[in-house]
Amino acid sequence: MSLLNKGKAILTTWITSFKMNVVVVVVVVFGLYVYTEKANELANRQRQAGFQLVDQLRQSSDDLTLMARLYVVTGDPRYKQYYQSILDIRNGKMPRPEGYTHSYSDLVISGDLAPPAENDKGIPLTDLIQQSGFTEDEVGHLLTAENNSDALTKVEFEAMALVEALDADEEANRLKARQLLFSEHYNQAKSKIMQPINTFYSEMYHRTLSTANHAIAKLFLLIFRVRSKTQMPIIQITLRH
Repeated sequence: MSLLNKGKAILTTWITSFKMNVVVVVVVVFGLYVYTEKANELANRQRQAGFQLVDQLRQSSDDLTLMARLYVVTGDPRYKQYYQSILDIRNGKMPRPEGYTHSYSDLVISGDLAPPAENDKGIPLTDLIQQSGFTEDEVGHLLTAENNSDALTKVEFEAMALVEALDADEEANRLKARQLLFSEHYNQAKSKIMQPINTFYSEMYHRTLSTANHAIAKLFLLIFRVRSKTQMPIIQITLRH
């Protein structure tokens, strides 16, 4: 074989090998890209679901505080009714209304939305938390927050009962009820609800972020390995000739 023909053969082999390597790299990279995107999408969906779930817990606690305070200040029975509805929705005794967001109670108070219907049962927030797919520690933080909120309802019911007491000193009862709901002790109890919620936010955010980063790092590592392996035949062909 002449030197020219030998050179053409080497070049042809090199080009063919190069094209095959390019195809392999493209296919592998595309597959890894899809895998990474799926992992990121899953992490983002879980993060979003976590935010929505924990927002229900946080908002229900704030709405219970608002309704209890409005009731002891005004004596308007609709605020106690709203209070009970919020509690029943959280405990699964009533279904969650459509559009049950952070502004729902404000819209009900203003009359822009009707109060939730009491025609069926819902799913307790505790069940939603336990079925959420979060880690055991994350679930524990949310359940702790809900338990602390449930404990605070005892104080709120006590304050509302004082307003309804039929003894002679009505004004003294109202004052005591307001003191129960605006005291430093009450504020500290609210803080015990929000602290585990904040811990949940932090742990879930870092976990899902780590999952996404791990998927990206895995993508780059596999690309490097594929490139290293696909370059080997080219080097071997060159050295042989």
